Amino acid sequence: MAKKKDAATPIPWSPPVSAGMDDRWREKLLTTTGKNLDAWASLARKKGPTTRKERREWLMETHGLGRMFAWYVDAAAERDGEAWSPETLIARQFDGPRKALLPIMEAVVRTALALGDDVRACPCETMIPLYRTFVFAEVKVAAIDRIDLGLALGDVPSDGRLVKLSSRAAGNRITHAIALKSVADVDRTVKRHLTAAYALGDEKRRRAMATPDALPTDVVKSLRASKSAGAMWKSLTDAMRNDWLRWITSAKKPETRAQRIVRLVERMEAGLKKIW
Repeated sequence: MAKKKDAATPIPWSPPVSAGMDDRWREKLLTTTGKNLDAWASLARKKGPTTRKERREWLMETHGLGRMFAWYVDAAAERDGEAWSPETLIARQFDGPRKALLPIMEAVVRTALALGDDVRACPCETMIPLYRTFVFAEVKVAAIDRIDLGLALGDVPSDGRLVKLSSRAAGNRITHAIALKSVADVDRTVKRHLTAAYALGDEKRRRAMATPDALPTDVVKSLRASKSAGAMWKSLTDAMRNDWLRWITSAKKPETRAQRIVRLVERMEAGLKKIW
């Protein structure tokens, strides 16, 4: 049974995985990419862009990291040994006139924490993600007078205040948002949708599997041009093909997309099935 969180007590913030990456996540980053967190953070500091947004995009575009890994590496690069401080992160997000939004944020976070003992509220630089096994919601300052509550609700249609997002970054679980301008907005509707997102926060989201008919023309052309690459591609599982296609089609620039297709062919010809 979930325990009720006392509004008079401080919110029990939890460090995000990047602020003290546990062994499981460190191992996952290492086995997925071949580099550990320290190596990635060092690379990002030395060769990546100076602004955080551009650095995260660089990690995804140039190095093929998923959204969450890009944020983890970016956070580690930015911190560079600095201790994680939730108070500092919250103060940065809610500075100046945005400080008036603090009670709304706290009301949302306390509502989420009351859903179960496994809920973690993990302040980062630009938002406050709410985790179970996976992220199921996030609180983010959207304007001087508004907070957006993002929710991972899958294919649920828009419904009144609940708006389905038209687009999102690859790997981002957040699919919907509710605008909040006062503590009164954190009502039964918000709790109902938070509860639904929480229920899905323990389930790994199934990816739509790639099929031969879904292959982009430029990918098909490149694979047909190399018999060995084409044969290796056919040996991949649907999940592996889907990973490749998501990475290729998420490229924002034509030249980046072309480079990724070249990498696909080279990896297939070398008998290597994964991006890394």
